[in-house]
Amino acid sequence: MISNARRALITLLLACVALAAGEALAKVGLESLSKKQQQEVWKSTSNIARIDAILAACNTNTNLERRIVAAVRDCVKPRSLNSIRSYWRKQKAKYAKELGQLDCDNEFMQKEIKRAVRDFNKLVRDVRDQCRRCIFPIC
Repeated sequence: MISNARRALITLLLACVALAAGEALAKVGLESLSKKQQQEVWKSTSNIARIDAILAACNTNTNLERRIVAAVRDCVKPRSLNSIRSYWRKQKAKYAKELGQLDCDNEFMQKEIKRAVRDFNKLVRDVRDQCRRCIFPIC
């Protein structure tokens, strides 16, 4: 459901691996990414915000924004992180307004909700692990 979005969101964190040298701490910003990578970050942020809006409409609170921010704050520049958070919030609000009445209790939606929550939990773990590798490179 979010594998492409997951991969794109991690792109930002992968860039920090290239910046980390030896024991040096590295923080990466959007300006460190190519235009194509930046587009992937915005696209994935929008896609994940859409799924998060659907989950919120089905009374499933993932706390995803808070968890992602906690996972990456040590390796993403504050200005870039704030830009992504602002975009995330706008996209999530936009999608929340566009949602019609959802039947969150049917079997298909329940499966999708569980899968999305599982994928989000994996996303948070992957992003946190990637950020830690960037900050504490294994040499």
